[in-house]
Amino acid sequence: MFEEKISHFYLFYGENDFQKNMAIEKLKEKLLGKEISDFNFRIFYGDELSNDISPVIGFITSFPFVTEKKLAIVRKTDHISEEALNNILPYLKDPPEFAYIVFTAQKPDFRIEFFKYIKDSKNAIQFRQFSESETISWIKKMGKEIGIDISDEASLYLYYMVGNNLDELYSELQKLLSYYGEGAKIGIGEIKFIVSFLRDYSIFDLVDNVSSKKLSDSLRILNRYLEREGKEKALPVLSMIIRQLSLIQKTKLILKMGGGIGKVQKLVQPYVFLAKKLIEQSHFWTEDEIERAFSIFLEADSLIKTGAPPSIVLEKAIISLCS
Repeated sequence: MFEEKISHFYLFYGENDFQKNMAIEKLKEKLLGKEISDFNFRIFYGDELSNDISPVIGFITSFPFVTEKKLAIVRKTDHISEEALNNILPYLKDPPEFAYIVFTAQKPDFRIEFFKYIKDSKNAIQFRQFSESETISWIKKMGKEIGIDISDEASLYLYYMVGNNLDELYSELQKLLSYYGEGAKIGIGEIKFIVSFLRDYSIFDLVDNVSSKKLSDSLRILNRYLEREGKEKALPVLSMIIRQLSLIQKTKLILKMGGGIGKVQKLVQPYVFLAKKLIEQSHFWTEDEIERAFSIFLEADSLIKTGAPPSIVLEKAIISLCS
């Protein structure tokens, strides 16, 4: 990206904020160098601009100070009104020679003329959320870039501890580098030692504890997780627990038919330590309990969607299952 001629305007959109920010940093250094003057670089926020985009126009039309270029970043562009966005279109169609601008958005509406123009100009770049396998590959690659050698199994383990938030994962990789030093070989043991002490609970901690029927730990982690992430994360929590119980159900069936860890790896979970974990967790559940759990979570899903307090609904469901 940015190896050829740089456009005067871009739209970076999608849910992968880490990759968007990395692209912005790369563009910023390419255009302005490492010594960046506040006169030539400015960040604007769409939810603050609302119906008035004149501050952005004023910035990109005023001459740069000392250097030959200036760069504006407009975050949350999808929060700006269509009328205000139309006001900046003429400056995109005939931009000042020295001015560059990047708009960011989560889900832009490409029916709007402003977004459609950027897309038609082939300057709209999507940064989608990584899949599980892409995130795990990214962990290993990023570890190598910053100077640590993280094993495949450790990359997967870190993913299951932290999730697919690249900002958080990058932070954990930096902690591993700081503690173990450049060139260190990182396995599961190193991650357990550092990450478990230096991070907050993730949705994967919650799923593991519910799946092992650890009631008190499950409730504590649930409350801390929802306090941090917000009640809107209640439905993803439900979805993750149901997914794990489905995997446990499949594992139990394989074991019942005489299969072992090799069969579980082939049909359910290819990574050996996760396959082992599924086998361990399967011993906590009978087939009837899993079916009952599905019914309980289906009811919980309905209650949350109709306005019931998510934390209370989830607490009751977990208590019913883990008691």
